[in-house]
Amino acid sequence: MASVMHAAPQTMITVQVPDGAPPGTLVQFNDPSGQPIQVQIPPGLGPGAQFTIAVPAPRAHAPSPSGPVVLVDHLVTVSCNSRGGAHAFAGYVADDVHGAGARPAFALELTYAMIMQNMQGQCCQNPYQGLVIPVYLSSVDGRGGIADHTVEAAQLHLDGLPKPCSCNAPSSARVLKDGVAYPLVSQGGAACCPTCCPDADMTVGQHTLKGVTFPACMLPFRDVPLYRAVAGEPDAGMHRALFVPGASGPGRSPIQHQRMPCCYCPGGPPVAVESHSIKLPRTKDSMPAEVWFASAIFEHVVYPYRGGGGGGDGGGGPRAETMAR
Repeated sequence: MASVMHAAPQTMITVQVPDGAPPGTLVQFNDPSGQPIQVQIPPGLGPGAQFTIAVPAPRAHAPSPSGPVVLVDHLVTVSCNSRGGAHAFAGYVADDVHGAGARPAFALELTYAMIMQNMQGQCCQNPYQGLVIPVYLSSVDGRGGIADHTVEAAQLHLDGLPKPCSCNAPSSARVLKDGVAYPLVSQGGAACCPTCCPDADMTVGQHTLKGVTFPACMLPFRDVPLYRAVAGEPDAGMHRALFVPGASGPGRSPIQHQRMPCCYCPGGPPVAVESHSIKLPRTKDSMPAEVWFASAIFEHVVYPYRGGGGGGDGGGGPRAETMAR
């Protein structure tokens, strides 16, 4: 499991060795916030003995932004340093799917270094399997970094992904928010395989989003719009716009970032890859906006929609477009 890249305050708690757990055994406890943690029993301790461990301190609570629509911008940055770049996801709440009244809400960063560390010592593992990625109440700045790491609003646990090239195999994840786990499940997917695999239904908590007919591969030089309808909610659904290199139209655009279909300079401004607009179901009382934000990242991991020209992450094309939401 990859470690979180930013240091966090810690607190000490006392736990008791359970029955049948000799020294060296990995056992699971819940921290004060209800999050599961794994701990190795220290040498010389038997059942009933107590020992102290350090866990992340509870973060300050802040009200989460809310609105009828969640917008998600997917950006890619490239760097020459040891981090090697990152995928940044900027989340907004808005009044409609066109971005009216968009207000910065959430941010998530998935670095290449996290993925590489997660793959160490693992043979034939999905590169995302086991990653735990914080969702912050924050925004993404003009360099593709998270502006504020003060409040961790939720966590995305990518803990149920199939091995590479397991096309149409179920994938699952969890979003942990205030001690409650919200499941994300896809009944099939490309699973990091470059072949064409059809989309399938995806559930977000108690809601089912219908699969689309467009396969995982796509034609070059064409923006690709995809739409998932929420079952039983005619007005709700997830729009996904894929920005393909060389396409003719700007599509929905991330805020103050470039869409650069030609090669992009390491360390330069982030490149716009795709955008989501999620019209939330009316029956959403138990579904925080952070869960829907995380569902867009899960959609990206399960259905990368690779295509000609690099699938939106760079590739052939003569121009660059400056975009603002």
